[in-house]
Amino acid sequence: MNVGCLYIVTIFKAKLEMQRIYFFLTLIIAINLALMAQPPVCDSTATMKPTCKEACIICDIDGFKGRNTSTVSGELPNDFCTTVKHNGQWIGFQAGSVDLTIQFTVSNCQINNGLEMGLYYGRDCQNYERISLCDTDVRPNTSVSFSNSKPLIIGQYYWLVIDGSGGDRCDYAMKVTNGTTKIPIIKESGILNIDQITCQGIATPISVTPPLGATEFLWSVNGQRIPYNNRNINYIFDNEGDYEVCVEVFNTCSKGPKTCKKITVTPPPPTFDTVYICPNAKFFVNDSSYNLGSHSVLFRDPTRCDSLVKLTILPLKVEIPTIYLPLLPEVVMGENFTIEAKSNYSVLSKIKWTPDHELSCNDCLTPTLRTIKPSTLALEIWTVDNCYAIDSFSYKVVKNILYYTPNIIKFKSSNNHEFKIQTAGSIKEVAKIQIYDRWGNLLYVSDELNPIWDGHFNGKECEEGIYSWIATLLLYDGSTINITGNLTVLNE
Repeated sequence: MNVGCLYIVTIFKAKLEMQRIYFFLTLIIAINLALMAQPPVCDSTATMKPTCKEACIICDIDGFKGRNTSTVSGELPNDFCTTVKHNGQWIGFQAGSVDLTIQFTVSNCQINNGLEMGLYYGRDCQNYERISLCDTDVRPNTSVSFSNSKPLIIGQYYWLVIDGSGGDRCDYAMKVTNGTTKIPIIKESGILNIDQITCQGIATPISVTPPLGATEFLWSVNGQRIPYNNRNINYIFDNEGDYEVCVEVFNTCSKGPKTCKKITVTPPPPTFDTVYICPNAKFFVNDSSYNLGSHSVLFRDPTRCDSLVKLTILPLKVEIPTIYLPLLPEVVMGENFTIEAKSNYSVLSKIKWTPDHELSCNDCLTPTLRTIKPSTLALEIWTVDNCYAIDSFSYKVVKNILYYTPNIIKFKSSNNHEFKIQTAGSIKEVAKIQIYDRWGNLLYVSDELNPIWDGHFNGKECEEGIYSWIATLLLYDGSTINITGNLTVLNE
């Protein structure tokens, strides 16, 4: 036994386990930080606090009142209106509109210096960014309006910071005069956008279309939180299988229910493969054909599981299928003809004729052909090994005009007492008959198919004599021809 190799393998496994533990610890810390990023919501007795981390969020700051009675210097952003801290105070609010104006009223001051005020953005109480003007002196018994200098994000929390000018303690009141700090309660988590199928090991785009006011996002996969807090994420599934992806959207003041979707993760394609094809065939990948031999193929599938595959194509040890078709130089229009096609395979998995509109069957070797117009027929066959062959033949169509017309009508006869044209061959039917007397008068006309004349005109038997007729014959290809003749009428 090689002890040195065993030692190395053991160390390698230990490192993998440490990496796995480190990943999950990092995941837990990231999730906790995401949850901690939201400051608490103020209760019914909301008051301002000396520092950002102590402050709460009031869900509608309109009408908020208070007095800065703090005795500690507190905390102020670096770019606050003054560089000297006296008794800084903080409270948060949510933006319900892109633009906002807050009227700040100061009264009842101890030393008549007034208050200083500014609006700030700063997630996690870090990296503060002033979003309004900063007034260094809101004098006692006066009101100053503060408007945002940058567009606000609806649902995002911001900070209102004040400090006593020279340490003054005053009453204050807030009034929203433009926009709002109140947004609708989030009742649903929006629409989750994710493909039903994805590939193992690739970054899969996932997004949610949230309702108005949602700024925070808690994602989970199969019930386990993942360290993302964005509406658009890219997540890598390490293993194949079925997963459930969920998201909860919220802001500081309200939270929607969880919304989830299923996704199937498929394994990536192999890096090498061997396929067997028929000796006379080609192998197709992504609309490209490959012959026998070895090839490097970029394999793409609908789930974006792309891979460079070393593809080896080998021939199947089978006989190449062959089709034997009869020679049909001419066929008669309208007549049925049975095609006797054959193959060197007694068992076939599929048979297909095209076009098939004049055939009795398109999946047999011996269909009956109803010939109307010249055409070319193609026959395709597949063997049980999926080997393929195709062949075709063309045929000409000749017209065979066959008909019989009587030349005499006898009213008292039981056999030839009417005029009727009998047809065969390429004639489909008699479309029209016209009967004329010797002076050219029209006695009878009929557009009905296969008409019959009984020798009468206006309800009376015609006189004995010779009559002429014209008939229109409809052929199977839709064309017509006219024929003429004479007819003798006898009263016997």
